Amino acid sequence: MNAIELKLFWQLRAPTKLQVDKKHNWIIVFPDTVGIPSVEAFPYADILVTHRQRLRSKLADAEPVLTDLPNKIDSHVSIACVTSNTKVFNLLTPARKLVAAHDNAETISVTIIGFEPIQSERIAEAIVVAGYARAAEMPSFKSAERKKKSLKYLELFGIRIRHRP
Repeated sequence: MNAIELKLFWQLRAPTKLQVDKKHNWIIVFPDTVGIPSVEAFPYADILVTHRQRLRSKLADAEPVLTDLPNKIDSHVSIACVTSNTKVFNLLTPARKLVAAHDNAETISVTIIGFEPIQSERIAEAIVVAGYARAAEMPSFKSAERKKKSLKYLELFGIRIRHRP
C-alpha cells in the first residue's frame, strides 16, 4: 500500500473573484441560514444561493447541491449548508459527499463562509479527513478497473488553522 500524498494549502483570507475563477473545483459550505453578510460577500454568492433555494428548502442540506459557476472555465461547485451546532461526527458524511462530487479532480479548493472560527475549523477538519479518504489508494477486485485521478491538493480559503499537524 502506498503512502497518501495529499498536500494542504490554506490562507486566512476568503477567496477573491480572480482566485475563484482560476480554480476548477470548489467545495463551499454556508450556514443553514442564508443572508449572512459574509456569505453575500463571496463571489457568485447570489447565483449559488438562488440555485440552492430553487432546489432545496432553507434548512440544512442532506445532500450537496452541485452546479457550475458562470466563469470561463465553468468551475464545478458542490455546496452544502450546515447548522452551526452540528456535532463533529455528523459532519463527516456531508464532507464525504462534498469531496465525492469532485471524483476526478486532482485539486479541490474549499471555502467555509459565515461561521465562527472554531466552527469553520471543525468543518474544515471533516473535509480534510474526507480528502485523505479520497486520496487513499483502495484495493479493487474488478476485472475492468476504471482509473480515476488521485486527489493531490486541498486548498483551504478563509480558514484559520489553530493547531498544526
